[in-house]
Amino acid sequence: MEKRTLIAIVLSFVVFFGYTKAISVLYPDYGKKKTISETQAPGNLTDSSKDASPMNASTISGGMVQGSSAAVSSNEAKDERAAILLPLIALEYSNNRASFTDVKFTQYPDGKGGAYPFIKAASGKAGAGNLDVLLVDGAQIAPLEFKTTREARNIYSNAANDKIKIEKNWSLSGDAYGQAMSIAVTNTSDAPIRFRYRLLTGSGIVVHNSIDTQYIEANWLTAEKLKHVTKPGINKPKSSSDPALAASIKNRHFSSVFKPLKTDGTFTTHVEAYDKMDFGSYLVRSEVTIAPGQTITDSFLWYAGPNRVEDMMPYNLERLVNFGKLDFVAKIVLGGLHMIAGVVKNYGLAIILLTIATNILFMPLTKTSFMSMRRMQLVQPEANKLREKYKDNPTKLNTATMELYKKHKVNPMGGCLPMLLQMPIFMGLYVSLSKAPELLGGKFLWVNDLASPDQVYLPFALPVIGNSIHLLPIIMVGAMVIQMRMSSASMPAGNDSAAKQQKMMMTVMPIVFGFIFYPMPSGLVIYWLTNTLATSGYQAYLKKSNPIVTDIVSAS
Repeated sequence: MEKRTLIAIVLSFVVFFGYTKAISVLYPDYGKKKTISETQAPGNLTDSSKDASPMNASTISGGMVQGSSAAVSSNEAKDERAAILLPLIALEYSNNRASFTDVKFTQYPDGKGGAYPFIKAASGKAGAGNLDVLLVDGAQIAPLEFKTTREARNIYSNAANDKIKIEKNWSLSGDAYGQAMSIAVTNTSDAPIRFRYRLLTGSGIVVHNSIDTQYIEANWLTAEKLKHVTKPGINKPKSSSDPALAASIKNRHFSSVFKPLKTDGTFTTHVEAYDKMDFGSYLVRSEVTIAPGQTITDSFLWYAGPNRVEDMMPYNLERLVNFGKLDFVAKIVLGGLHMIAGVVKNYGLAIILLTIATNILFMPLTKTSFMSMRRMQLVQPEANKLREKYKDNPTKLNTATMELYKKHKVNPMGGCLPMLLQMPIFMGLYVSLSKAPELLGGKFLWVNDLASPDQVYLPFALPVIGNSIHLLPIIMVGAMVIQMRMSSASMPAGNDSAAKQQKMMMTVMPIVFGFIFYPMPSGLVIYWLTNTLATSGYQAYLKKSNPIVTDIVSAS
């Protein structure tokens, strides 16, 4: 074994294990599922009996909501919660706040035999559907404490003070991810009041893996566009005055969305941070004057479910399933993955077959790129002679080099252009596999969850490493080393500088990719590993079946 190869392997292990240690420090819950209490029978109440945190002061200035109201008021009200089990969703309802503080999806496993947790609000914290009263007769009031009753899948909550009465009613679906909710506000005073509120789409998103934090964001849906809002800074909220068709908070796989049934510009949007790790997304109602005895009613759809076009389309929310600039390509690729998985009944195998199919599709471009790089390498001795001959005359060097390339039909861009044409497809694969909820709980070989890094447990614990490793990225690095050695084995040597650069690339690139892919979901690593092996195999075939261009060899 060459010295450089040995160094590369040693450095790879150092990076892998050092990175694991760093992640365990930065993200203590990395690789662990958040603990969620067992689902209770519908109607049972859970009394946490914990003191509530005080609400931060908020003001309304120029139409912008400022401050945080993620916690209950300082009256030390009990946070009474009830578990509700639906066919698709397991919920926990705060009777006092009239909002859902715990959302889990029963059709998606968490790897421990339970439902996949999406939202988990700490005791005393607001949940999805929480209502903050921002304005009553010119002033903000503390959060009202609701009283709740239930009849089957209908939840009735109401709260009141000396000026208003608020009724919040939920109608839960038995077989869908969309729920109905209405808010009715009645002026119980003897004078008109000005009124305004905001509705929380959700907060307290559960982080399962270190990369999950990259994908938590708010979405604002308007008639013209879909706005992505990442976590704002502390005391730096973000608001929009555009009429909102929907507002959401989402992670890689799921969304909590509130869609007002009014589309007349009644609602706008707002996002604010609660602390360094949590933020909330809101619908904000425009100010309305309510006459004595008058009631205003707003109706909403609440969608809590996977980021899948098929699931969101019945509610006209499919625009929220978005993969960025490669959205069109990623959706086509994801559709192909679904079709293949429907036949082979395994998403791990479907990823492999889709990657191989993509490589077959691009074989002509791969061959063009490979042969162009071969020609470029083969003329390097002649190009080096020209550099030496015209080292003091750049103009003649450039002219002579172009003539050399023209004589031997060498295109300097021929190796890069075909690769660039393939990039949108491969990036679409990467993005779609990063966010596909279908991969949750998917098993393949020793992998128990294609949406998370694979875990291989060791019979012993090692310092820094612990008792488990991610094996797939290590195999991927080995495959990349083999591919790079194969790519350079039959290439004629250029000058010493080029040879050193080539060896450096062979050493550094696998380590860099290993570093990048080590915390990645297994589905992504399987894709890249398959792509590496498929490319290596085709390059080996091309080297064997395509003779070296005779005109270049004779000229050399």
